[in-house]
Amino acid sequence: RKNLALKEAELDAVSKKLADLNAQHAAAEERHKALLTEASICDARLKRASSLMNGLGGEKDRWTRSSAILGNQLERVYGDVALSCGIISYLGPYSGSYRQEIIEEWKQYVEQECHIPVSNNFNLKDVLADDVTVRDWNLQGLPSDSFSVENGIITTRGQRWPLMIDPQGQAHAWIKEMTKGLQPRSMKESDPDLMRPLETALKYGTPFILEDAGESLDPALEPLLQRAVYEKGGLKYIKLGDSEVEYNESFQLYIITNLSNPNYSPELSTKVTLLNFSITQEGLEDQLLGIVVKKEEAELEEQRENLVIEMAQYRKEMKQIEDKILKLLQESDDQILDDIELIQTLENSNKKSRDISRKVKEAEVTQDRIEKTRQQYRIVAERGATLFFTISSLNSLDHMYSYALTWYVKLFTKSIENTPPPKSGKLVDRLKDLQEGFTWLLYTNICRSLFARDKLLFAFLLALRIMKHRGDISESCIAFLVSGIAIVDKFDHPDSPDLDVFPEKVWEQICVLSKDDEFRDIHASMLGMTHNWIEWLEHPEKEPPGRWNVLSDFQKLVLIRIISPEAFVPLARLFVANNVGERYTEPPPLDLMQAFQDSDKTIPLMFVLSTGADPVAGLLKFADSMGMSNENHFSSVSLGQGQGPLAEKALQDGMARGKWVLLMNVHLGESWLPELEKICLKLPTNTRVHKDFRLWITSMPSKKFPVSILQTAVKITNEPPRGLRANTLRAISSVDDIMFDAISSGEIPQSEAYTRLLFSLCFFHGIILERKRFGPLGWNVKYPFNDSDLRISLEQLRVLCASTTIPFEALRYITGHVNYGGRVTDDWDRRTMLAILDDFYTPR
Repeated sequence: RKNLALKEAELDAVSKKLADLNAQHAAAEERHKALLTEASICDARLKRASSLMNGLGGEKDRWTRSSAILGNQLERVYGDVALSCGIISYLGPYSGSYRQEIIEEWKQYVEQECHIPVSNNFNLKDVLADDVTVRDWNLQGLPSDSFSVENGIITTRGQRWPLMIDPQGQAHAWIKEMTKGLQPRSMKESDPDLMRPLETALKYGTPFILEDAGESLDPALEPLLQRAVYEKGGLKYIKLGDSEVEYNESFQLYIITNLSNPNYSPELSTKVTLLNFSITQEGLEDQLLGIVVKKEEAELEEQRENLVIEMAQYRKEMKQIEDKILKLLQESDDQILDDIELIQTLENSNKKSRDISRKVKEAEVTQDRIEKTRQQYRIVAERGATLFFTISSLNSLDHMYSYALTWYVKLFTKSIENTPPPKSGKLVDRLKDLQEGFTWLLYTNICRSLFARDKLLFAFLLALRIMKHRGDISESCIAFLVSGIAIVDKFDHPDSPDLDVFPEKVWEQICVLSKDDEFRDIHASMLGMTHNWIEWLEHPEKEPPGRWNVLSDFQKLVLIRIISPEAFVPLARLFVANNVGERYTEPPPLDLMQAFQDSDKTIPLMFVLSTGADPVAGLLKFADSMGMSNENHFSSVSLGQGQGPLAEKALQDGMARGKWVLLMNVHLGESWLPELEKICLKLPTNTRVHKDFRLWITSMPSKKFPVSILQTAVKITNEPPRGLRANTLRAISSVDDIMFDAISSGEIPQSEAYTRLLFSLCFFHGIILERKRFGPLGWNVKYPFNDSDLRISLEQLRVLCASTTIPFEALRYITGHVNYGGRVTDDWDRRTMLAILDDFYTPR
């Protein structure tokens, strides 16, 4: 029993020990499981770290480079921001070249005087914009040149509302497209109900475009310009007129004027951000290049446009990925290895960035190939862009000489379509034909709208622009031709060889000119060969004497401008003929059919009148030939006091029924001109306008005439042309078909005599008009002879020649004493007229 008790005690001890061992074993198993779990967690973390390193690996080099660039930018950020603020605050109204000059001066001042570093290649776009945003602006219609991009930055970044000087309408189109998704509202400053939609836009935070602003703004807009916003009851309000309007922070105001050179008061200039959105040479050149390539290489241009959109989309996606990564890194805690979303984003972005980079490289290679082909057509776009600035400067001659960029682009496109392919099939010949075809089409269209006194000037400006584009003459030479030489200080020079030919002031300018390399010592030649130079001044179309016979046509003009200004005009005509062609010295006669074909139901036709001109008879004759002369197809209203409602009624009737509507002497109804402008602006969007509708306008030159109508209308000047040949041709072209039908019908027995007298009367009409150019040598009194005198004389000639014998005495009396003589008040002028008429109305 004792042994058994001992054994049992031993067994209990062993059991207890075994239980402890089992407990230890269970604990070991639990610890093993925990270690396995920790190992799997470490393995997952290792995989995530590896994935993270792979994700970061693709970005490592770029981030390293970006860090270096960023470090360099951080050192120069103060100077760059200072210049950017200056550009936004002060440089908006100026041209691109003048902006660059001021920026260079500012850079030197900031670096040298203030000792603040500035980026070597400072660019406003690099500081305040990015490629994706700029590309979006370009797709929305903003030109891609640096000047326009700067304007876009100033518009969107400025603290004051932008006031855009936009004569070509580019800014207007861009703003409308950019804000299209926000439902912008456009109103004119002259609209009587302007305030109501403006209050709505302020309340709901939608963009508001104030169009056609003048040189001063409505005083009711003053609080809005000053952003006089105040809080009331937790909401923001602004005072607008007599109303208190709730103000939404999302509201945007864009003020646009189509004036090319407005004069704003200092008070207004400090309340808005003035911006010069006038088209630049570079921007217009890119637009025209796209048009010519689209017409000549349609598939190539379509491929390029698709590439541009794709590249913009690729860059936009890359920026979105970068922004998302930076956002996740910023929001992540210290344990970035546990951030599953960040790691997955990095993996996806790494794959996508590689795909996008590959696509971008492929697209860039294709784009380079396309660009090389496009550049072959740039010479045509350069010519088009150059000539646009010639016609835009004509506005300084007369308010009526206003032309829209959209009209110009349509004309450019039309010239490409109308230019036949060259017989040789060579691209060089095609490019030459395109340039010449557009230049001639532009000349004929512009000459149609110019007064006779300005047509040679326009041809001369065209020649200068074309020669400057070729590199034959410089801008400084043109400036000298326009302004001459300013003699600031007295200087020693030899005496004039002949004070009658070379007065003292003229001789001083010649001596200054002789210091120029092209005219070196020309004054010495004039001293030694005075007689030869005097002979040349009598015939400046010949070569100058001595070694100066190698002077170019332009250099001869420079000399003539100094020595003999009265000979400048004929020499300028010769200069135009020699350098751009003889046909540019003789404007083509008016072709109403061509003008009509250039219009449509949305484009008015406008006669710009001169004293004594009456285009109505010619228009009625044209309407008759087109079958539109009866009252069901043609109506007319003469404007004046109280005639506005009648004119508006006639327009509504004409638009509905497809009639031709003639508004005569519109300049006499100045108070109704804004209504006419509204009607014309709505024509392109009015779907109820009949396709046969045409609006004809006659008006004297007036500064009150709306620019929007002038820019879109087909303008026709109606005045007697200059030159005996041109006057006679115009008179013959006005002869009615009835006059000639009288011969074929047998109404006129002596048909040969009748046709000779018909021409004689037209020749006589041309002569008495041409004599007016010579002042008292032509007529003692300036008489307003016009086409109505010719028309009644032609009709009487037809009637009187219907008899078997021609009554010359009766013809001379009614034509010389009654028709033309009815305007003559001086006896000697009457005697002169009858003497001239005797040479034409005679049996001889």
